[in-house]
Amino acid sequence: MMKGIGHAFSKFGSSKQQTTHLFQVGEKVYPSRIDVNQANDKITLGIVACDSCNNTNPPTFFKADLIFQFAKGYLATANPPQVMDIIAQVFTVDDSGGQQDQGGAAQGNQGGQGGPPPANQPPPPPQTIQLGQTIDEVVATLGQPDKIVNLGAKQIYVYKDLKVTFLKGKVSDVQ
Repeated sequence: MMKGIGHAFSKFGSSKQQTTHLFQVGEKVYPSRIDVNQANDKITLGIVACDSCNNTNPPTFFKADLIFQFAKGYLATANPPQVMDIIAQVFTVDDSGGQQDQGGAAQGNQGGQGGPPPANQPPPPPQTIQLGQTIDEVVATLGQPDKIVNLGAKQIYVYKDLKVTFLKGKVSDVQ
């Protein structure tokens, strides 16, 4: 029934045609919506091209829905940093602050191959862990640990070069 849809548009005098655009690595986009469907283990991320960030003129209004389909039951047990790590394999956040339009824009990352930062930028600040931080805060900073030792109220997250001990969900020691 596609003819019916096109026919209806032509009756209203619409001259707009739908065009297809493949977003490229490094092209900046904004998230327009996030739908989490825990029952179907699916997250849909709506994105819109940032024409001013990409120096596109005239405006394009390109948009897309990216669907992240997870294994059955995954979203019910995963914590937010785990889900964010998966989405970060496709997108990176541009926090360069270069132009006011770019704050919070996302860039296509295609499998995590973002490349090194430009040579004129200082190195990023060191990762900081402090007493009293929550497990989620530590995982957001350091990523997922190599091992987790669960001793009830005491948990030890083992990373390549350090161990973080949590007591009742808060950092109590770092070695």
